[in-house]
Amino acid sequence: MTDSSLNYDKLIGSGQIRTFNRILVAGQNVKRGEALGFITANGKVKSFNSASPGDAKIFYGIAIDDVDASLADKPIGVYVAGEFLINGLIFSNSGDTADITLVNAARALGIYLKTASV
Repeated sequence: MTDSSLNYDKLIGSGQIRTFNRILVAGQNVKRGEALGFITANGKVKSFNSASPGDAKIFYGIAIDDVDASLADKPIGVYVAGEFLINGLIFSNSGDTADITLVNAARALGIYLKTASV
């Protein structure tokens, strides 16, 4: 895990952030800012979906960059702590940014979501 300070944009809110490297499971094509879920069976990540049965309904973090793992597993950098703008997040499968499951899970991990820009 690394600590970083970055320039603010439409995703990063303020303060210090933490990142971690994971493996994005094959069949996924994620964009920077996409919410990621953790697959407990193999320790990999994929697009977060709180409504789906089974894997990836455990919020893990936010994709740092675009990563195309359409054909094979790929390494992916993940924001795992910090302050982020909720309107900059991408929810490819679960839809609503007001999903209380996500907000509570994020807070428990040290990811704070806010609505206003800096």
